[in-house]
Amino acid sequence: KDLEVTSIDGTALPIKTQLTIDCQQKFLQMTADGFKLKDLSKIMTFLQLQAELFNSNIKSTFHMAYYLKVIFSDLRFCDNKIDCVDYFLRAIGLKFDSENRELFNEYFKSLKSIKKGSDYVKLSIKNLLKHRENNWIGEDELIEFSLDDFHKIEQSLKDLKEVEIAKKCHYFKRHVFQ
Repeated sequence: KDLEVTSIDGTALPIKTQLTIDCQQKFLQMTADGFKLKDLSKIMTFLQLQAELFNSNIKSTFHMAYYLKVIFSDLRFCDNKIDCVDYFLRAIGLKFDSENRELFNEYFKSLKSIKKGSDYVKLSIKNLLKHRENNWIGEDELIEFSLDDFHKIEQSLKDLKEVEIAKKCHYFKRHVFQ
């Protein structure tokens, strides 16, 4: 049987339900004044925890949808807010997209509609959209190697190993055999 706690009104709730309610209330408190710089590290840490819980199958898409709803309730994106959105969407993107694509489409449609904001916000949105198009693999992670590139890397590693061996031999000649 799940552990239960008594809520403020005296009803017994499963502890998991009470923790979810507490998390949602805390998030609303943290974001009530917008995404202020002074609160940014708390918000980012909170979203990081929620994403980890989601990716570990402890929290459901329902919970992530709640946080996305709060974030997207105001489409005025400042630099601080876009950093949080960018991190959160990249952290939950692959799994959330596969489980609830239609809802994610709505949020991305909202992102595409944003025309105001700093150049940083616009660039972040563009990169986020591209990240999703690439199935949540960033361009920096998409490195194409030709066979020649592979052989060059392989040769470099061999050369590096030979240098290390030569250094060790030189060390032994100077210190061990004298």
